Amino acid sequence: MARTMYVFFFLAFAAVSWAVPSCSLPEKEAEITRKCAQDNGIDPQMPELDMTSKDVQCALKCILEQGNYVDESGKILVEAFKQYDIKIGKVNEEESYECLQKLPDIKNCEDVVPIDMCREWSTKYLGN
Repeated sequence: MARTMYVFFFLAFAAVSWAVPSCSLPEKEAEITRKCAQDNGIDPQMPELDMTSKDVQCALKCILEQGNYVDESGKILVEAFKQYDIKIGKVNEEESYECLQKLPDIKNCEDVVPIDMCREWSTKYLGN
């Protein structure tokens, strides 16, 4: 049985920026998210995104690469996540950063799945 989960922050925040006008991504991140979602056939109106979907995985990989959250070799750039969290007002994410540091490089689309384990996701970002 496929496990459905909310995508850790990029695609989930993308849903926010499309579905909830009062919540928005910084402009650069919103544009990258829209483009990567569109390029991978992701419907921005979906309230849940299935991390077992290759399209969702590839959209997230695209966002990580285009947003400079991974380097050329696929190494996760934890400092970039920290800076993003500062932009959106998230604090006290040290456990998340420690977890991200332990993950393998992002080489293929499916390599993004473990990131969801490191990033707390809450339906409050979807306006619920």
